[in-house]
Amino acid sequence: MGGICSRKRQVIEDDLHRGVSGRYCRSAITKWLRERSLRSRTNHFLGVGTFSPLMDLCINKMREDFHKYHMFSILPRHISQQIFNELVDSHCLTEASLNAFRDCALEDVYLREYLGVNDDWMNVIASQGSSLLAVDVSGSNVTDSGLRLLKNCSNIQALTLNYCDQFSEHGLKHINGLSNLASLSIRKSCAVTPDGMRAFSNLINWEKLDLERCSYIHGEFVHFKGLKKLESLNIGCCKCITDSDMKAISGFINLKELQISNNNITDLGISYLRGLQKLATLNVEACNIIVAYCVEKEKRKTSNDEEGHVTARSAATSARTGKGVSPIGGEVEADVEAGGKLVHCDGPFAFMADDLLCTTVEIMGKSTYGTI
Repeated sequence: MGGICSRKRQVIEDDLHRGVSGRYCRSAITKWLRERSLRSRTNHFLGVGTFSPLMDLCINKMREDFHKYHMFSILPRHISQQIFNELVDSHCLTEASLNAFRDCALEDVYLREYLGVNDDWMNVIASQGSSLLAVDVSGSNVTDSGLRLLKNCSNIQALTLNYCDQFSEHGLKHINGLSNLASLSIRKSCAVTPDGMRAFSNLINWEKLDLERCSYIHGEFVHFKGLKKLESLNIGCCKCITDSDMKAISGFINLKELQISNNNITDLGISYLRGLQKLATLNVEACNIIVAYCVEKEKRKTSNDEEGHVTARSAATSARTGKGVSPIGGEVEADVEAGGKLVHCDGPFAFMADDLLCTTVEIMGKSTYGTI
């Protein structure tokens, strides 16, 4: 029944386990991300599903009588963790009962949208010290002072501060020393300003960065050239991302997932991503994109195919009917240049989304409106 050793924290999507408070407007990108969640939140906790029925009864009894206990630090860590989780899930945890978990060496503290979370709670959370691996205080009233308390939790790997509006860019400077941080999520925050982003630009171990709905991050990705491990980036609905930002993002060579929906990005910005060989998912919903990205070249047996020129609508019609169709008058022809498995198209296209769905493409992911 001793404590179980630490393990590397995998990326934790903030849409897991509980529903989202009605005061937050959920975007299409958020719903899309939920479908791609890794594992259920409960599977991240050590000891879940491994307790004997007798131990489960004991933990349930302690949860029911938690007000009788003033200190859980004498218990093995994984048992204290399970009791903490049970109290959170049953919404029985209060500021008074939280103090019983001071110095318990908890690894996971998930308090997303939990009522009453403030700097006083952060004081107890920070008391877990180097054992703490993941913290989620989304929707809380944590301020700069609360974030400062985390500076001694040097082993934190995942930090989620979504929809927190009480801390500033100065508070973000306090996470600068969390060198093991692999996942950072700060959705819809005015604190993510140019100064705020520069404050943690030297953290090079990130694998996941989520800045959805942060409206002041334009031009700041040039300061993140060292993010060679970054695999997932979400900057959807920021409204401020432009083609120049995409040029800086093209330097994240290990990027596998990129969410850039609802931004001011054009075909030029998408063209910068050609060198991202590992990119498997790209969401460009509601962007100014005309040319399809990552379309696999189809050998169409038409009279135009011999010259290497086809129009978008004739290609779509050919795919629907299986017969070669001559170009429709008045439409602009596009030069299709093959490069490996990808095709780069020069020139404007005169087709709609339904035409794309009729051609041979590489499936990149699913959005609210269908498969990309």
